[in-house]
Amino acid sequence: MTDRRPTPQYQPNLKDISPLLTGTGIVLVLLIGFALAVAFTGITIVKPGEVAVIMNNLTGDTQVQTTNGTIVHLPFGMTKVYKIDKTQQPIRMKGYDGVQIKTNDGSNVDMNVEVQYQIIPSEVKTIIKDIGRGDRYKQGLVRAYARSIIRDTLGTLSVTEIADPSNRDGKLDESKKKMEESLLKYGIAVTLITATNPRFNSDYEMMIKKRKEADQEVRNQKSAQITAQQEQYKKVAEATRIKKVEIRKAEGELAAKIIAVNERAKQMLEKAEAEGYTLEKEGEQALVEGKNEAEAILVEGLAKAEAIKKLSEAYEKGGQALVREALAEKFRGVILEGRPYSLSTNIDRFRLEKAAGAKSR
Repeated sequence: MTDRRPTPQYQPNLKDISPLLTGTGIVLVLLIGFALAVAFTGITIVKPGEVAVIMNNLTGDTQVQTTNGTIVHLPFGMTKVYKIDKTQQPIRMKGYDGVQIKTNDGSNVDMNVEVQYQIIPSEVKTIIKDIGRGDRYKQGLVRAYARSIIRDTLGTLSVTEIADPSNRDGKLDESKKKMEESLLKYGIAVTLITATNPRFNSDYEMMIKKRKEADQEVRNQKSAQITAQQEQYKKVAEATRIKKVEIRKAEGELAAKIIAVNERAKQMLEKAEAEGYTLEKEGEQALVEGKNEAEAILVEGLAKAEAIKKLSEAYEKGGQALVREALAEKFRGVILEGRPYSLSTNIDRFRLEKAAGAKSR
């Protein structure tokens, strides 16, 4: 009969393992562990936006690395690397964590506050030495200074003044300057402080609401006035435009009339000059004719004068004969009739009378 019982498997005995192999494995494990320990404790990666402070716990030296990259340093706590965010960061205090301000007239005002700040990389080791590692500086330094300074600065206002954004903004600028003076020595720069959503007691909230409604009504009225003024400006501008157009049109018509008048005046002047030239020529001709006629009359007068002169000379030389001859010539063809003034034959005088119908010569 065949024996069907299972053949027993070989079970290694630890005594059979070579001591050399066992020692090698332990060493290998230790080396790997050491390498891992060195990797975890002696290598630090700095990400973009971070600044690293490398503190040597053996010598006490401190170094700052402001660029990102890998830092290889002494492991096992002989050196320690602290990383801090160097980008702009906010601290928000709102809601139940908001800043409560006691105004100068005794009112309480709760306000949401946000502070924007940024680490100065070259001064970051001051934070590690004086404040501690991690984010301790955020709560223990930035937040504490912000709440204290903002409460003190805004607390100088009355509740009415703090409700005015322009007053708050002025005091927030003052708070920013005070925080810069306090935090700059720790390597922290404050870039902006904002305060929003002020919360007053219910009575004052109602008063503010009514005031806002009144202010809105005033703004609406001002807006309506501005709209009316703009409409008026448009009408004035349109009227001015129409006036300018009409003025240009009138100036154009006037210029055309002036041109026409000047043209007519030019024509009249040319006509007058032509007529004057004609009259001048006629006058010159009449003057010549007058001179000629005067010379003719002068010649004729001189001839008559010469004849009279000669006759006079003849009378002087001829005596009574020439007189009688002249009288005879004078009375040639004249009929003499007479009647005596007396019946006497002696006639002392006689008178000549013109006969009826006789022509005198």
